[in-house]
Amino acid sequence: MRRQTAIHRIFGGRFRSRVTCMSCHANSDTYDDFLDLSLEVTQRTDSLKDCFNAFRRVDYLRGKNKYKCESCVGAAPGRR
Repeated sequence: MRRQTAIHRIFGGRFRSRVTCMSCHANSDTYDDFLDLSLEVTQRTDSLKDCFNAFRRVDYLRGKNKYKCESCVGAAPGRR
């Protein structure tokens, strides 16, 4: 159940996390409601915009974290 208080309407949002299969390019999206974002601030950070760009940068899943695509199931070996 989504909260509809003034605080949620003003500060809340919906975060989309997208994983794209590198073999077949199928997308898998998940959505989470939020009231705040945890941004990493370092000495190299010049602005809030830099923090947001770092937060939304692309990560590649490899090794144990490798994405197992539902669209590639049953595909030729090596396509998963």
